[in-house]
Amino acid sequence: MNHPFVAVLMGSDSDLATVQETLDVLDRLQIPWQVKITSAHRTPNETREFIATAESSGCAVFSPLRALLPT
Repeated sequence: MNHPFVAVLMGSDSDLATVQETLDVLDRLQIPWQVKITSAHRTPNETREFIATAESSGCAVFSPLRALLPT
């Protein structure tokens, strides 16, 4: 049986500092998570493959990180 987890998708490893607080909260709440460095723009096939695999492995939530750009 697969266990639910949260998948956090980041475009590069430099984004880890941005999501670290979120990962810490998930840890405190004892919510399993997995980080994947992939880009829907630069590596769309890899991203689609990861999502399909994660869904079949029990991923309950996908949390994509995107740049917050000024408008």
